[in-house]
Amino acid sequence: MPMLNRYTITAADEAVGMPGANELTDLAKSFDADMVYNQIMEHVTASEYVGPERVDGVDCQQCRYESDSDGYSVDIWFEDGDHPLERKIVPDLTKALARQAGKGAAGNDTQIQWAVTFIDV
Repeated sequence: MPMLNRYTITAADEAVGMPGANELTDLAKSFDADMVYNQIMEHVTASEYVGPERVDGVDCQQCRYESDSDGYSVDIWFEDGDHPLERKIVPDLTKALARQAGKGAAGNDTQIQWAVTFIDV
């Protein structure tokens, strides 16, 4: 919760109750780049290489994946090297939240900032 300068640390299997939590939890628990790729690409309609970025001192490559059918996009940072584990996952839930709220509904501009960062893997 950025406005309160607070965050939560939980085990991957406890991340429930948030939009997209089940999908992100599945990705987080896989720790297998090939499996992550297959899960992501199943619904992806567009992808983009964003570029290199360091995450908690680790060199990574940032990629963005979008699904027009779901109105969902996610940025994923993969570690450089021979075993490119996912290091950080940041979904953009804006379109999904607006769709759930319905056209013209109050809260249609709701935003959730949610990032999953992996440490001590």
